[in-house]
Amino acid sequence: MRLIAASGSQEMKNALDNEHVQKIADILLVAEKATKNIFKFVAQFLQKHDSRISASFTEDLNVLRNYGIEHQDIDDQFVLPPYLDELCLALEALYDATPTVVNFRRGAIVEVFAYRLVNSRCYDNDCLSNHRFINRANGYASDQVDVAVLSEIEKEIEGYACKLKSAGMMSVDCTNLLALSKEASALGYSAHIGAICFDPSDAIRRRLKRLSVPDLPFIEMIAPYGLDNLSDLMRSPF
Repeated sequence: MRLIAASGSQEMKNALDNEHVQKIADILLVAEKATKNIFKFVAQFLQKHDSRISASFTEDLNVLRNYGIEHQDIDDQFVLPPYLDELCLALEALYDATPTVVNFRRGAIVEVFAYRLVNSRCYDNDCLSNHRFINRANGYASDQVDVAVLSEIEKEIEGYACKLKSAGMMSVDCTNLLALSKEASALGYSAHIGAICFDPSDAIRRRLKRLSVPDLPFIEMIAPYGLDNLSDLMRSPF
């Protein structure tokens, strides 16, 4: 088994490379560890707003800016995370584009963030984003996998589909992951597949259950990673 690049559309490539996408994903990585309520707020902000032409866009952004006013320390000093201004500026800049571009950027944040989490505990070059698994011996080739892990040292394979909302998970995403798991197991690898979304894991479970059919029990095979358990991605599932 090996991995080959599958970068997708030019629009998605541009979104993944966007400096504001990268900045927001990096800040979310810090917030998820230290200030989970900020992380949750930003995740919900990205889900709620598909453009800045909204009566509540500026209002919600100001709520985030004023976060420190609502969280004072024992000396009544404002406790502002050092990255808060930078985060707000990056969010404003992220939405300074057409709705189509903004939509790609919102999805890209989930992919970049998820890649950062998984890669943090992998060997160098074992974790890659937007790649396909191929096995030349039998002609197997997966579709694009948003976050892919291939460890020849540990004989382990991981594959994750990333969506901003759990409703964005489709049967084709699930069948791609299940086929990967089956192929990996046949080759003697330990396999783990998951769905990563900015929703609670229960919402992802419900979506997987809805997509499941008797011959394809997605709910039983695909691990849900949402707002309440994203940090699990920083630990090996094996």
